[in-house]
Amino acid sequence: MVVRRADGSKTPVPVPDVVSAVLAALQADQQKLHDDALAFRLDRTVEVKTLAEAIEATATGWARVPWSVVGAAGEASANAEGVTVRCLVRQDGSVPDSEDEPDLVAVLARAY
Repeated sequence: MVVRRADGSKTPVPVPDVVSAVLAALQADQQKLHDDALAFRLDRTVEVKTLAEAIEATATGWARVPWSVVGAAGEASANAEGVTVRCLVRQDGSVPDSEDEPDLVAVLARAY
């Protein structure tokens, strides 16, 4: 019997087929969890142009805002509102080598 935690299903499987059934179930479940998490994040992330819009947007999710409009002073202001900069990324989503690179995007969200 293969019991899948992700969907709660129980499938009878002959003993010789257990390994392949478990590997297939793991792959399918991991892909579904990834897809669901990605959809959740995308549905709750908004592109904004100002720090004020970013702080407002974090009431329901995440905000992406140009780092050039946030900077250290804006980050301190956001922190005072219970919002933190979660990460800085390049336009293509890759991780920068330095926060001083041009055209970075800050991802902001509510602090816990």
